[in-house]
Amino acid sequence: MALDSRPETLVNNWNPWCNTGVLQSFLLTETDSTRMAQAVERSMLSVDQFINHANGDGGCDEGPSYWGHAAGKLLDYLQLLDMATEGKIRIWQYPLIRSLGEYISRSYVGNGWTVNFADASARRLQTLTWYSATDSRRVAKT
Repeated sequence: MALDSRPETLVNNWNPWCNTGVLQSFLLTETDSTRMAQAVERSMLSVDQFINHANGDGGCDEGPSYWGHAAGKLLDYLQLLDMATEGKIRIWQYPLIRSLGEYISRSYVGNGWTVNFADASARRLQTLTWYSATDSRRVAKT
C-alpha cells in the first residue's frame, strides 16, 4: 500500500489497481460506517502515494500498454470515490490528474500503435480507447 514508503520507494501500477478493488469491495459489502470510513481513508492515503509518485506528463513507468492498470485504474478509483462521497471528494481539476487521464491519447501515433518504452507492447489495447474517450472528456469538463 506504500503507506510506510520512503521518497525513493517505487510506487507502481499495482497500487491503484489493488486499491480500486479494495474500495469497490468495501463499498459493496461493508455495512459498518466506522469501518467503511477507516477503509476509505486508508485506501486514499495509499493512492495518494501513487499520485505523489506519478510523472508530471502522466506516463506510466512500465510503458503505455500498462496505462490501463496505472492511470486507468486511478481514474476508476477516483470515479468510485467521487460517486461514493457524492462529489465531496473530487480531484479531477488538478493538472496532474488531467495529465494522467490524457497521457494515453498523447502516446498514440495511429493505426493501433503507441510510442513504446520499457516492457510495454507498442500495440494499443482496445480498453485504452474507452478510457481515453470517456475519462479525458470528463476531466476536461471539470
